[in-house]
Amino acid sequence: MAKEDVSGLLSRWVKSLRHRRVLPHLRPGMTLLDVGCGLGELCGRLPQDVRFIGIDREPEFIAHCRRRYPRHVFLEGDFFDLLPRLPTDLDVVLLLAVLEHAPRPEAFFPAAYGLLKPHGALIATTPSPHSGPWHALGVRLGMLSGWAQRDHQALLGPERIRAMGGQAGFLLRCEERFLCGLNQFYAWDKEIS
Repeated sequence: MAKEDVSGLLSRWVKSLRHRRVLPHLRPGMTLLDVGCGLGELCGRLPQDVRFIGIDREPEFIAHCRRRYPRHVFLEGDFFDLLPRLPTDLDVVLLLAVLEHAPRPEAFFPAAYGLLKPHGALIATTPSPHSGPWHALGVRLGMLSGWAQRDHQALLGPERIRAMGGQAGFLLRCEERFLCGLNQFYAWDKEIS
């Protein structure tokens, strides 16, 4: 995969907007799983003493992360294939710009629920359904990632996202729009009955 195909001129800025939404939900000492960690940019912004585990399917991304952030753990492969190897006492599972790439996004919710300790959090971002034409224009102008757009399976609406979280047993704590409404942010808590 060509590096210029992975990132457009605004890709780093868009990632930083995602990270700004996530960071207020993180505290020192947490154990965090970042599914689809990419180049690991979030690692440089984490609170002190966060135990970080990153997963990505791209070998080049994982190699880059291991070199740049040697104190963190990075696993190469598919999230569902790696599930048996993952800890089940996580404080937070992140799905940042992941759900839109999955053929079965609903499968992430019960899997994440099983990895979280009581009162753990699932945090996700995903493009809004109406962002498709804007993203396509950004790709044509070299501003956004063409690789990411080609890998999109579906742009999910808030009703479906809320339903997937609720069906897995999560309690929605926070729902916001950002980037002029083109992106969605969700934070759920693991409900304990």
